[in-house]
Amino acid sequence: MLEIILGIIIFTGFVIALVFVIIGAKKKLVAEGDVVVSSTMRKQFMSRQVLSYQP
Repeated sequence: MLEIILGIIIFTGFVIALVFVIIGAKKKLVAEGDVVVSSTMRKQFMSRQVLSYQP
């Protein structure tokens, strides 16, 4: 019984640690701020969403 409880605690701790690693990597690697998107018709759109497409 102790092995089962210990396994659950270790697994849960491991998953939580991975979540913090992913959140930290996202904050460091994803650019944030105003984005200007220009189309071929010369219209400009302002957005605060993160865009990853760069032609």
